[in-house]
Amino acid sequence: MTVTVRNLSATISEVIEELALVVVEEPETRPEFSPDTVAWIEVTGSITGQIIVRCRRELGILLASNLLGIDPEDAQAQEKASDAIGEMLNVICGNLITNFFGAEKTFNVSIPRVADIESAPENNTNWAMQETFFFLFDSHPIEFVLNVSPALSAQCSRKECHGR
Repeated sequence: MTVTVRNLSATISEVIEELALVVVEEPETRPEFSPDTVAWIEVTGSITGQIIVRCRRELGILLASNLLGIDPEDAQAQEKASDAIGEMLNVICGNLITNFFGAEKTFNVSIPRVADIESAPENNTNWAMQETFFFLFDSHPIEFVLNVSPALSAQCSRKECHGR
């Protein structure tokens, strides 16, 4: 599969709708919100990259309640909010790798890290490709940042990777 912004976005949407049973929308403009939670995962192998997610903790509670089949007010949903965000990120990362590079390639994927927004990783400006996607998950805004090393960027044309 050729890497394009459109199919990156489609993969993220499909995974979330199936995994967490939420309605995923792509807003026309960047949603105004103040994220309080950040999660990130890193990939090395045929490519080097990173996915960063910024959202509100309330989204983690929604994801946890849907994944566990419990009410969002349940204490367990509150306790598992960070785990649910990390699991979402892990599944998205695995699907992106498989969809774009096939199951036969080997990659090392870090454990997802979830923290308060102040603990976000520094923005490395040396990435060859950096794409940002905004979604609404059941009306909860979320930001995805995909950072990729020069190796992937060289595999696709500017139009395919960076064009909309």
